[in-house]
Amino acid sequence: MNKRILILMLAMTLLLTGCQLAVETVNEQGMHNPDRLVGVVVTTEYLDLFDMEGYLDDNLGAIMAGKNPDQFDYQGRLYAQEEVEYSITEDGKDCYTTYYNFDHVDGIALLYYTAYTYTESGELLAEFTIGVTDDGLWDVHFSMELTEGSVYFSENSGEIMLYVNPVYQDSDGKLYLVQGDCMHSADGLGSMSMWYTETQTETTGGESSTRKREIKITAEWVPVAERLALIQMNAENQIIARQEYIPEELPEELTPEADCAYIILEQYAGGEVTRQMLQKEDTYFTVHIMGDAPYCLGTSTNILWP
Repeated sequence: MNKRILILMLAMTLLLTGCQLAVETVNEQGMHNPDRLVGVVVTTEYLDLFDMEGYLDDNLGAIMAGKNPDQFDYQGRLYAQEEVEYSITEDGKDCYTTYYNFDHVDGIALLYYTAYTYTESGELLAEFTIGVTDDGLWDVHFSMELTEGSVYFSENSGEIMLYVNPVYQDSDGKLYLVQGDCMHSADGLGSMSMWYTETQTETTGGESSTRKREIKITAEWVPVAERLALIQMNAENQIIARQEYIPEELPEELTPEADCAYIILEQYAGGEVTRQMLQKEDTYFTVHIMGDAPYCLGTSTNILWP
C-alpha cells in the first residue's frame, strides 16, 4: 500500500456568518463544472468512466450534424472513500471530521481540499485545508494557485502511459474523480507535463473577481542507482568510514561517527556516478528505488548526528 502523507494547514478557520458567494467554474476546455477542482489521481491504466451509450443516445443527431456536444454530464464519477475521525471540543462537544482518500484506485493521489468539522448535532464547527500525497510523487508543492508534483521513471523504463484524472469537491464536501487525459512517451527522454486549470468567478455585492487554480503533474526520467556508498569525512577531509548498500536495503537510521563533519552520498547507476554532500543541517536523505510500480518510489534514511 502506498505511504500516505498528510499536511495540515496550521490555521484552522472557524465558520463566520457572511455573504454567500456566487461561483462559476470553467475548466480549460470551456466546460462548466459547478464543483471545485481539488487535485488529481495519477494512474498507469485507463479509467473508463465515460457513459458513451448515454452520450450517443442523447446527442447522435448533433454529432451527425458535425457539432461537438458538451460531454461533461456524461463523465462518470468515482467517489473517494471516507474516513471519519471523532473528537471532543474544548467545551466538551462531540464532533467529527471527514477525510477522503482514493486508496481503492491503483494510482497516486495529489489532493488539496477543504475538510469540515461538525458537531454531532450537525453544526458546522470549523473548516481547514488539507494536502494529501502518496508515495510516488516527488517535489510536491501545495497552494491554492498551484498544486504540483513530479512522477519519476527509470531511464530504462521504455514506453510509458500516464493518465492524469482530475478530482473535484462537490457542495456536500465529497470528493470524486473523473476520467482524465494521457501523457505518453516511447523513448524515456526529457520530461513532459500535464495540468488542469480552473477559473473561478466570485461575485460579492455586485463586484466580481476571478481566480485561477492549477493542478500540474510532471513526468521525468532519472537514473536509478544499482548501489550506493555513504562515505563519512572528518573536518580534515579524510575518510573515516565507508558503507555500501543497495538502495532497497538502506537503514532507516544512520548515526555518524563522533568526528564526522559531513557525509558524501555516492550513487552508481550504470556507468554514471553522482555525488551529494550531506552536512549537519541535513537530517535525512531520500533515494529512488524501483518497487512493483512502473514509476520510482522512495526510501529515506534519517541521519542522527552526534
